[in-house]
Amino acid sequence: MSRSFLAAAVALAFSCGEGGGPGEVPGDVIDVPGEVPGDVIDVPGEVPGDVIDVPGEVPGDAYGDVPADFVPPVCGDGMCTPGETSNSCPADCGSAATCGDGICDKAAGECETCGEDCETCCGDGECDEWETCETCVDDCGACPACGDGQCAGGETCTECPGDCGECPPCGDGFCDKPAGECQSCGMDCGVCCGDGACDTFETCGTCPSDCGDCPKAVLCAAFGQQGTSFSCPVVLAADSQGSPKAAGFQLDFWYDSAALTFAKFHDELCQDGGGCIDWDIPPNNVILPSGHTLAYLDVEPGHMRFLVYHGSDPFKPVTEAYMTGGTVSGDGEVFDIVFTVNQTIQQGSAEEVTVTDGVATDKDANKLALDLVGGVLVTSLP
Repeated sequence: MSRSFLAAAVALAFSCGEGGGPGEVPGDVIDVPGEVPGDVIDVPGEVPGDVIDVPGEVPGDAYGDVPADFVPPVCGDGMCTPGETSNSCPADCGSAATCGDGICDKAAGECETCGEDCETCCGDGECDEWETCETCVDDCGACPACGDGQCAGGETCTECPGDCGECPPCGDGFCDKPAGECQSCGMDCGVCCGDGACDTFETCGTCPSDCGDCPKAVLCAAFGQQGTSFSCPVVLAADSQGSPKAAGFQLDFWYDSAALTFAKFHDELCQDGGGCIDWDIPPNNVILPSGHTLAYLDVEPGHMRFLVYHGSDPFKPVTEAYMTGGTVSGDGEVFDIVFTVNQTIQQGSAEEVTVTDGVATDKDANKLALDLVGGVLVTSLP
């Protein structure tokens, strides 16, 4: 604490005590004979630097003994106090951190957004809010495990009867949803999807009647003259440099089949010496240069689903790209979805191509979240 701040705090403590000093205006700073104005007040009988006890005050509150109704510092008071950051209060703490300045600003979220400054935050001894026992054992400790005597961490009687007890038997006439009987015991449960409750094992993708339709994120907006082509790029990147990269992913995309017709997936094969050739799927079915296979299904008019995977090398990431400060670092483009424009569409009234039900897996077949952020498919730990 600075000398001037301590002087002000002590002065405030005295000004708010019972009755104030003799001859003083209530709330005024006390003038002590022989003291330099603004200096730390020396009180006879007190240990220098000790907390001053003021009659009528609550002992041990902030900045010495001050009134119980004392209002703590707030954003805009010129002091960057605990709990304030450059993001929450730039007026007191300065402007937000800049990625690339060589400083890993955890409070500004650079552990997740700036691999350039923060190579890894895991292992610094602090279990930060973005870390879990699954993503950083060194900081957060080991996750609950089957056999530790506690039914925790998502364990069920099906997965860990030793901790959670034996599951009720199928056929007892009771539908035990938490035990997974919706999927395993039609005798007791019948059909769970459609009962009006969006259970933990149901999603908007698997049971829209209970969970509602999935929100659709806009991948691109198509426009152009009738008969022309419009390309919608599919770009994939991890949320940070240290995050697991997707070795495969699946996605549904939607469009107005009256305005657009799906034509193909398009890629390019380029040589080191220059020059590229078109690489279309169909007739091909392999994405270059990664070698991943692209499989797709025409679900219904205006609704398609595709799956990207590597049959011979399941450990190989689709791209090595990652997000840094809101932009893609590296080559994240996987391919283009090409449409034929059925009728002239003006740019101001472009037709949206939307995506839902995105899911990805890493090289160890662990599930990754897949979200569309600013036109980029961003993977992250769930």
